[in-house]
Amino acid sequence: MKRNVMIIGAVPVVAIVILSGTLVLVGGSDDDPGGNEPTSMHVTDMLGRNVTVSMDITRVVATNPGALRYLVYMDAVDMVVGVENENRISSSLTGATYGLAYPDLPTRDTIGPTFGGDPELIMAVNPQVLFDTQRSAGDCDALASTLGIPVISLNCVMDMTTSANYSNFCQAMRLIGQVLNKGERAEELISYIDSVRSDIESRVANTTASTRTAYIGGLSSRGSHGLDYTASNYAPFIYSDVENVVTPEMTSYASSAKQISLEILPSLNPDVLFVDAGGLALCKQNYADNPSLYDGITAFQTGEIYLLMPFNYYSANYDTLLADCYYVASIMYPDAFTDVNIVEKADEIYTAFLGVPVYSLVASGYFGGFQQLGSLE
Repeated sequence: MKRNVMIIGAVPVVAIVILSGTLVLVGGSDDDPGGNEPTSMHVTDMLGRNVTVSMDITRVVATNPGALRYLVYMDAVDMVVGVENENRISSSLTGATYGLAYPDLPTRDTIGPTFGGDPELIMAVNPQVLFDTQRSAGDCDALASTLGIPVISLNCVMDMTTSANYSNFCQAMRLIGQVLNKGERAEELISYIDSVRSDIESRVANTTASTRTAYIGGLSSRGSHGLDYTASNYAPFIYSDVENVVTPEMTSYASSAKQISLEILPSLNPDVLFVDAGGLALCKQNYADNPSLYDGITAFQTGEIYLLMPFNYYSANYDTLLADCYYVASIMYPDAFTDVNIVEKADEIYTAFLGVPVYSLVASGYFGGFQQLGSLE
């Protein structure tokens, strides 16, 4: 990634600051003879583009998966002047926690369709900067030229299962913080996530290793699916050091949900079955279609079947992901989490990310929230 900064026009340089690994250059306006407070700065976005932005941003928009969610995480809700049509769908139907926390978001002016918006509608709401998560560098440059405003590229990852993915998430938060003068908020959120991950890891490390295996079914992938949609790199299993019966080879090393044959589930024989609530109805239908296929599986015999909250919709809800991690860990290592109330912990996480507790709203949209199902009948 490029770290050089290009000075555009005749903007005089007043200061060069290194902020969290990104070069930020601040300067006055073209007409500024020097000595006045800077009015703009140059930042390097996550595609290595050098972008000039105002130092007084109050109106923003976000396009493509995860971009708006990132702005909410960064406490920039009041700056958002328009949203894509995807974010105008009722959050009670999607599990988008940022929409549950701020129900007026879907009512804000539209900036166009899902996956990028419409330039004319974007210009109509008069933003000062646009944050995007999927466009190429060339497309970002072209859109900036069309709109006449800066376009900042972020790297929105589907989960935080690898150190690289988590590093990208942190970089995105810090970049938003630089542009919107919310650097303290970025560090506050990152510090909280680090503490959550450390807490789960230390609890698991200090208890007897679980010999039980687990399977996740019902994961969403461009729609709802049944037990056959699973993942070998499921974040709540990875964070909780849970042995997943699904190997990378079974999912062709896919980085997201992947379909496998239900015929192999009995041979995998998981001790514990977790079901994503977004696919619960289809998972129950799978069982109803062929109960004898599942009745010999240990999890079905012991009733160790549990409901998790969906965290993947128009990219990942990282808050719900972390709440799922705690619930999974508490089931697989119960002795290490006796002092954890999952409802209270979930609301702590939601408050840290969103500013308000929303677990009751999430639970009401998904069959009552975290629970032991016992069966799929």
